[in-house]
Amino acid sequence: MGKNLGYENYIPVGYLEQGRTDYGEKEVASFREQVRTFLVPLCQKLYDAQARRLGVDHVMWYDEKMVFPDGNAEPAGDDEFMVKTAQKMYHEISPETGEFIDFMIDHELMDLQNKPGKASTGYMTSLPSLKAPFVFSCFNHTIFDMQVLTHELGHAFAGYMAMRSQPISDYYSESTDIAEIHSMSMEQFAYPYAEWFFGDQADKFRFAHLQEALTFVPFGVAVDEFQHICYAHPELTPKERTYQWHLLEEKYMPWRHYENDPFFERGGYWYHKLHIYLYPFYYINYTLTTMGAMEFKKKYAEDNARPAAAAAISKRCAMQICPTPSRLALSRVPAGTRRTFCSSRWPRRSSKHSALLHTDILIPTLQNLKTGGEGACPLRRFVFSSGYSSI
Repeated sequence: MGKNLGYENYIPVGYLEQGRTDYGEKEVASFREQVRTFLVPLCQKLYDAQARRLGVDHVMWYDEKMVFPDGNAEPAGDDEFMVKTAQKMYHEISPETGEFIDFMIDHELMDLQNKPGKASTGYMTSLPSLKAPFVFSCFNHTIFDMQVLTHELGHAFAGYMAMRSQPISDYYSESTDIAEIHSMSMEQFAYPYAEWFFGDQADKFRFAHLQEALTFVPFGVAVDEFQHICYAHPELTPKERTYQWHLLEEKYMPWRHYENDPFFERGGYWYHKLHIYLYPFYYINYTLTTMGAMEFKKKYAEDNARPAAAAAISKRCAMQICPTPSRLALSRVPAGTRRTFCSSRWPRRSSKHSALLHTDILIPTLQNLKTGGEGACPLRRFVFSSGYSSI
């Protein structure tokens, strides 16, 4: 497909499919290198500390989710308790989020209870004709339930605000590299209210959640680099592609151990990731937006800044601005396809779009994590000095 459109391979087409117009392969590669240089060593320390807590030499791949030897945090109540507590939290965060959660509950726009035969997943979708978001999930009395009530409802809040501020339905959604900022930021905004959901296990929830947010990023950039390798070298055999994943695990996840499982040791772990098959070059969005969410986390944690942070995320949700092609991007598009590329599929872009995705954001973000105020769960508190770690 890429060659038929005049490119060397599919990679430029994949970037255009994602609506990326003001950054490209070079900037994404720079971001991956910053992750390898600055974040991977920190993640190694986190897993080393986890191994000491668990009393093992190494955290095996099947142990990575077992953060505490006595078990991870569990919700303090049943499904109804969690929803009512979420309603209380959203009223506390801001008037806009309070209005939103009441709308979702009053109109029964959340299907959350587990039942036989129900899909074990969680997502948000929209009902444009009703100007209503809809959230589907399958509660299982774990941290996952809290993530649904923040992550998926973060998406839903973005849709709710956009549907009430944008003139046409095409503007209700955002570009793919912005979408997850709404959801991941809402996860971070819930930290000060963790006691309401988890009682005396609130610190365990905050620690495990923050560790997961950080340790996910190396995996996410590995998925992105793997796709670049595969599309740049379509001549690779299946075994050669799998070996490339093995090399990427050594590069970005040196802590991973498979206990003599030959399939995984030779690089088979990537087979399970659906995005690699269906959504080329989407996955880096999760890591880029993690950085944006951490910036909102810092702003939210600063003294007297919670109302300002809530207002900022409400404004961004209402904007839902998508990027417009830059001149540089247009110059790379074959002349015969520019008319299609310049269509109204891309509304005018926000001037803040580039700043959120700047490849130098990782270093200050990691520094900012150590400076938060009340409820911020900074690394210094929960990694370097808490009873859960001995780094």
